[in-house]
Amino acid sequence: MLRSTFISSAVGILVFFSVHAHQTPTSIKDSERRSFVVIAAFNFHHNAKRYTEYIQGQEMSAAYAFNKDRQLYYVYALMSEEDRKAKDLVWKLRENHDFNDAWVFRGRLVENEKVAELIKVDIPPTSTKMASDKSVPESNSGSTAQSLVDSSTKNQLTQHSERVASPALRKVAARKEPLIKEQYKLYINTINAKKFKEVRGLMEIRDHQRDKKVKAVNSHQLFGVNDPKNGNHTIKVVSRIFGYRPAEHVINLEQPVNDSTTAFVETIGDSIIVHFDLERLRKGEIAVMWNVLFFKDAAIMRPESKAEVNSLLAMLKENDRLKIKIHGHTNGNSHGQLLHLNLEDKDFFSLSGNHMEDIGSAKKLSEYRGYTIQYYLMDQGIDESRMEVIGWGGKKMIFDKHDPQARKNVRVEIEITDI
Repeated sequence: MLRSTFISSAVGILVFFSVHAHQTPTSIKDSERRSFVVIAAFNFHHNAKRYTEYIQGQEMSAAYAFNKDRQLYYVYALMSEEDRKAKDLVWKLRENHDFNDAWVFRGRLVENEKVAELIKVDIPPTSTKMASDKSVPESNSGSTAQSLVDSSTKNQLTQHSERVASPALRKVAARKEPLIKEQYKLYINTINAKKFKEVRGLMEIRDHQRDKKVKAVNSHQLFGVNDPKNGNHTIKVVSRIFGYRPAEHVINLEQPVNDSTTAFVETIGDSIIVHFDLERLRKGEIAVMWNVLFFKDAAIMRPESKAEVNSLLAMLKENDRLKIKIHGHTNGNSHGQLLHLNLEDKDFFSLSGNHMEDIGSAKKLSEYRGYTIQYYLMDQGIDESRMEVIGWGGKKMIFDKHDPQARKNVRVEIEITDI
């Protein structure tokens, strides 16, 4: 039986990995500061390892190591004592490869052989970060300049990138997990199945037998859950992260790893790790942007909508062949005064902007809302030709306009029209 203990299961995870640690085939030393060209950062060691192997499978060089200050695993394409060489490579990667977020890290990274010491000294007991269990293959060992760029590109481009840090990573702060009092500890590892990059989003835990929601949790975060007492200890873990196909796994909390779950469940210490390899939406499929909300009688998004709109933006940037149709819907077909975006002001997420007033139908309002999303995406660099907007008004309501769930009629749907 997997029961909660006073010591955080994250420490169990760290110890488990440290026991299996091997020497990383690089010349990293904890006392030395080097310049690293980082192409990805991960919370979970398992993901850093998979992504490194994926890059190596593309006949490119890559390695990974642990940043104990950020509590993250960095996958890097170059380690050099010369900062200028690293900046040169960043520019080349952005121009010639699919690494738009490559950046230079100047500092110390910890090789896997030092993780055991790190766990004992530097990782707080409540940390959820994970240490390393395996090294990258020895084919990556050797020089202090390991590069993704082949010989045909080494003489291209001479301009330099001055970007020295990822904005997203600069925001990473030390986080502490509260003591988990529930019977079982779980960690949901959601990744992009094609890019092998971590995807964060809201997950749903359901009582499998009663098909009843138990709680909502975030992926890549340790959490607790109690036995649903449904006779067989089973829960259903559901992913409806926007931009990806829905997925779900059924877990027996008492026997999480069995013949039917071994492909996506493992136990580390007293924690249950559930892996989701998420696939992008396919042509013809439709996803509802449930977390994109608008002010009443306005085509202006509420501030909390930004995260999901940015998820759509990331999906469009990931595949420049992707085209979408934006469907706007309202609750009913009333007619009246409405507020819509002023293209010269571009205040997408606030009523305080210099917006435009109009008198129109629900269909017109739903169309305006679709255009607001389109204009935001265009403002972020997406070509207008990749998007089409349709306003339906109340023609395709899910519930009666007076139903307790009528608010769900007000929604935006994204249809994939070409990939």
